[in-house]
This record gives sequence, structure tokens and C-alpha cells, in this order.
Amino acid sequence: MHTVIIALAVAVVVIPAPAQDPIAGASTDFGLALFKKLGARKGNLIISPYSICTGLSMARTGARGETRRQLDGALHLGSEADPAGHRNLSEALKAKEVWKEFDEPPPWRKVPVYELHLANALWVQSGLKLDPAFERCLKNEFNAPVERVDFCQQSRAHARINQWVEQKTRERIKNIVPAGRQRSDTSDPVIILTNAIYFKAQWATAFMKQKTKEGVFFSSPDRKVPASFMHRIDRFSYAEDDDVQVLEISYRGFDISMVVVLPRKKDGLPGLETRLDGRLVRQWINELSVQPVSVKIPRFQSEVSFELEPQLVAMGIRNAFSDKEADFNGITRAGSLYLGDVFHKAWITVDEKGTEAAAAHVTGVASTCLPPSRGTPFVADHPFLYLIRHGKTGTVLFIGRVVDPTK
Repeated sequence: MHTVIIALAVAVVVIPAPAQDPIAGASTDFGLALFKKLGARKGNLIISPYSICTGLSMARTGARGETRRQLDGALHLGSEADPAGHRNLSEALKAKEVWKEFDEPPPWRKVPVYELHLANALWVQSGLKLDPAFERCLKNEFNAPVERVDFCQQSRAHARINQWVEQKTRERIKNIVPAGRQRSDTSDPVIILTNAIYFKAQWATAFMKQKTKEGVFFSSPDRKVPASFMHRIDRFSYAEDDDVQVLEISYRGFDISMVVVLPRKKDGLPGLETRLDGRLVRQWINELSVQPVSVKIPRFQSEVSFELEPQLVAMGIRNAFSDKEADFNGITRAGSLYLGDVFHKAWITVDEKGTEAAAAHVTGVASTCLPPSRGTPFVADHPFLYLIRHGKTGTVLFIGRVVDPTK
């Protein structure tokens, strides 16, 4: 288990929002739109907008004509968006290192303040000749090797992809391609894009386990479930309006944080999700200020998996999945290439120490004690949203909702 962190200060301070990376902004807008499309699913939900956007962007570099235009529109990318932006963003997301001066004697060593591992790959049919420029782009801009498999031997090909994803996510994401999954069109040339992300971080200041108490979580206004609530009174980045309370809890190093969005009403989450977009998220972030808050939030763990083709088609990516209309001539001219199945699977656990999260896409300050009366109450005892976000670039690594912390 690993740790979530809290931003602290002494006075009310308005935090200026840094300029957002254009690729990060596009992936966030795309991810929030996709999250809304998935909103009809019941219960807990988590996706990685950055992971899914990166995977589709790899396909975009080889798309042409209407296929490219549809991908650009859904991904919120301009037609001239440079693939090098993905490389630059990946570099910006790398964790800084600090001297490790605990748990071991000297000589001390430098370790990252958090673990964030990204891995991309393109899986193509053995013998299929790819455009050299496309291969170079994937290697240079996405750090994505081309992996050859025989899709006619589906079980063996899927097992290899699953093994790759499992390895890249520290064994947290398993069997992303469901066992027994078969396609009837294995004679057609298809590609599978994979992007895996693994995140593990400690809170800047841990929640004290002895303050975790059992309580009641209202999964709906008339349904209660037992939950373990972590509690801390401290100075956090916080904002509120008539509809929501917004709390930012920083991880060690303060580069990445969890932003928790709690509707005022116990049944307010569905209505909030219908309004969710990048503009609203940026508004919440801009309005954060550091102030005393009394936080009560449940420990939770979630794992979800789904096929994304229906949602992506509904978002306008139609031609890419059609064996007759897809245009991926920038990848190969050896046949009519189109996107096969698109799977996404994500996993997260949050406790007193912090957060461990993973996702895969196929196509993770000193504290100051304050008396309870001085902290604004933030009691997350009913369904809420959360985002794990890189502050400097604005990248949303994960977005999810908790409807039932016991599931």
C-alpha cells in the first residue's frame, strides 16, 4: 500500500494555475468526454485519460484523410499537432529524485519521489511491412517498439499482449484481453495498440491509522454501507461553491495530487457528471486556496475493465474501426488496415499511506495540527469524483468515481 499526500500552509493563499501543456489539455478534454460516455455504467469507475489518449495518438500518426480528421476531433487535437509533444510530455512527467535518508544507513541514494511508469507498444501481424517513417515516429516520439505477433493464432497472440501489460503494470493489470476472446476476421490485417501506466505514491503527509474509524457511506440517499474513514485536520488546497466542495491532497514531492470533488447533495454525482468537462475542471483548480480543512474520506479500492469501441464510435471515431473506410496508409500500404478491439482496464487502491494505481489501454510538507473547530468540514460519505493530476503540465493521469467504497 502506498501513500497520498496533503498540501499545507499557514495562511489563505491563492495558488496560481500553471500553464497547461497542450497535449495534456487535449488528453484531459478527451478523457472527460469519454468518462461521461461511460457514465451509464453502474458503480465505481476509473479510467486513465492519458493512457487512452496516448494509445489512440499512436494510431493517429499513421491515419490519413477522414480517419485522421475524426481522430483529431475526438482527441481534441489540432490537425497540425506535433507527435513530439507526446515525448516532451512524457519527459515532463518523470519524477524528480531526492536523497533517501531513512530506512537504510549511509551511503544514501537518490530515489524518485513517486513511481510513474509509462509503456507503449504497437502489435502488428507478422510479415506486415510498415512504413519506415511511421516506425521511426513511434520509436522516437512515443518510445513504442513494434511487436510482431500472428493474430491467426489468437490465443497465443493475446497471451503475449497480456503478459506484456502485466509486466509493465507491476502485475496489477492482468488479462486485459479477455480469455477466450476471438475475432471472426483474423484473416484481415489488424493492429493492436497498447499503453500501460503504473502510479504509486505516498501522501506528502500520511493519514494516521489510529484516526481511521468505521462509519457509514451513503451509496445512495436510501442505501448505507459500512466504510473505513481516514481523518485529518490540516491545511489543504480547497474550493467550494453551491454545488460542490473541491479538495486537493498532494503526494510526496507535490508534483502530483488527488483532487476530490464532492457534491453537496448525497445524490448529486449524476448531475455533476453531466456537466463535467475540461473547462469546469480548470475552474476548480484555479479557485483552490490553502486553508484549514477537516477531512474525512474513505479508504477504497476499485478495478474496472471495458471495451471502448462503442464509446469511441459515439465520440466520432467511426472510420478507424471499419475494414472498408479506415485509412491508415501512413502505417502501411500492404493492405486495408483498421483498428481491432480497444480494451481498457484500470485499478486503484487508496489508504492512509497513499495511492497505488495502474491502467492499461489496448487498441496508475510539514503538517500543522489544528483544532477541529478551525477546519472546514469535508466529509466524503457519499458518491464523489476524483482526479489524479500532474500539476505542472495539467495532465490527468486518472479520473474516477467512488459510489461504494466496499466494492
